[in-house]
Amino acid sequence: MAAPWEHLGEIASVAQLTGLDAVKLIGLIVQAANTARMHKKNCKQFARHLKLIVKKNIGMGVEAKKFGELLMSSGDVSNEDICWATFHGGYDFGYLIKLLTGKNLAETQEGFFELMNVFFPRVYDIKHIISSRS
Repeated sequence: MAAPWEHLGEIASVAQLTGLDAVKLIGLIVQAANTARMHKKNCKQFARHLKLIVKKNIGMGVEAKKFGELLMSSGDVSNEDICWATFHGGYDFGYLIKLLTGKNLAETQEGFFELMNVFFPRVYDIKHIISSRS
């Protein structure tokens, strides 16, 4: 069985394989590392802030089951007058559906979209709107 890359023939350099000059590629990696290093302090502060939020949520937050019940009784779910706007929100809606049903998600994409239509009949995903116009 032939290796999947055999059709490439002999590659003389990274540039031929990737279309990038190896020096430029190394430069991009160094630049990314420097940028990450510059933001290290901000990342640490953000992580500390998240830990505080998690601790506060444990003491004062709403249990997932209760949140699902509150969301369902709010009148916002399964309401065609409500328009849900998101940016790449499939995972978010999946989590909400799991909260609302108390069950695992559907095993098929069709099943997932059926539940989406039941609970969130009007959804606009900005990412998909933007990509469809390109």
